[in-house]
Amino acid sequence: MAKGARRSWAQCLLQAVSAAVALNDVASWETLHALPKSVLRGQVRGGAKRHRGECETKTLCRRWLEGQRDQLWLQAREGKAKVGDTSECAEVTEGMRKKAVELTSIGLPGKACKALSKKPPAQVTPAVVNEMKTKHPVARAAINWSELRRVHGAAAVHVDEESVRKAILSFPKDSGAGPCGLRAQHLRDALVPGFEDELIRQLTALVNILARGEAPVSCQPFHCGATLVALPKEDASHRPIAVGEVMRRLVGKCLLASVKDDAKELLEPWQVGVGTSGGCEAVVHVCRRWLAQHRDDTDRVLAQIDIKNAFNSLDRQEILAACREFFPTITPWVDWTYGADSVLFLGAEKISSQRGVQQGDPLGPLLFSLALHRATNRVRQRAVAECPEAVDFAVFYLDDGVIGGSAASVRWFTQALTAELAQVGLEVNLSKTIVTPSAGSRSRVEASDFAG
Repeated sequence: MAKGARRSWAQCLLQAVSAAVALNDVASWETLHALPKSVLRGQVRGGAKRHRGECETKTLCRRWLEGQRDQLWLQAREGKAKVGDTSECAEVTEGMRKKAVELTSIGLPGKACKALSKKPPAQVTPAVVNEMKTKHPVARAAINWSELRRVHGAAAVHVDEESVRKAILSFPKDSGAGPCGLRAQHLRDALVPGFEDELIRQLTALVNILARGEAPVSCQPFHCGATLVALPKEDASHRPIAVGEVMRRLVGKCLLASVKDDAKELLEPWQVGVGTSGGCEAVVHVCRRWLAQHRDDTDRVLAQIDIKNAFNSLDRQEILAACREFFPTITPWVDWTYGADSVLFLGAEKISSQRGVQQGDPLGPLLFSLALHRATNRVRQRAVAECPEAVDFAVFYLDDGVIGGSAASVRWFTQALTAELAQVGLEVNLSKTIVTPSAGSRSRVEASDFAG
């Protein structure tokens, strides 16, 4: 954002955040959500166009402060409608161009070049909408709150101002905007002398309201919603990418920082995808070392586990239960965000998010790992009595698992884990489970023993 417009923007943002903190009602939250699209316009880096953009932003901010908020919101919606009235071919080209201009304006020329050369998100067709709905399945059952102990908002961790400041500065410079249009960079742009300290203080108060789960419930579907895009994959299918609201991500970052060390201690060595530096590389080294150590053992195998659409399929009942068991201080916020359905905006289409954790949620990997940890704990407890011998090791990097040991122990562990995961909405794709004998062609293990 141009320097001259930052103070005007900071004043608007401070007023909106302060109102949400003081009133904490639906109207004040709606005003905060409408602010970015009402007053912010695309910026350019220099010349006369930059000056015009700066003047426009300052004018719109002044009108917003004068109370012309309804008119600004209607104008913003009309402008959006005009932009969207193009042919399919022009839409793709114009979208790529606008993305490149946007990235250039915030000082990311390298990413701007990639935006012009890489495949753009897929057009929103009925087939793409159906595919995205399939990848965001409906809940298997409503959340049974009677089975979950109540956790009061007073139990929530208290976030301090320094944590909020660090979280804001930790966002990547090109971090995307959620449905309301607010970017992390917009928060940084508002940290100007004369406003910075008070804005951080009010943002901290807002973060704590959200962390306690005290924001209006009616705001949840949209505050916890996301902009959804479908990125083409090599196999002609599409990968769903959700970009959530910045304020939600800010709360998630602050809460994750408060429990990250404890989470690492809890999850290691079974899970190395949360808080473990170089966790993915560590799994590779462990597997290589194990294979080398047992290269002459004709009865040992390494199994790589594939879970279908894992992050979008996990039952939220299990997420809420795992959170209560391991980290009750973040439970009020998790209840507020995942205790009800939220909305994913795919172009003009709306898709209901009813299962799993949202991609882009800083707490998402932790919450998924906690639920997976409960399932693997149950398998390990059963193994003591039922498995002929223990596996040598089992480790997950988020939803990717590797199990090593004798053929019998790995087979038992894989089957038991498949059954446990099915109880919480996850499906192990046995047809994609890769079994590697440590002795190679000399192995006595039949691949058919692990099929189905």
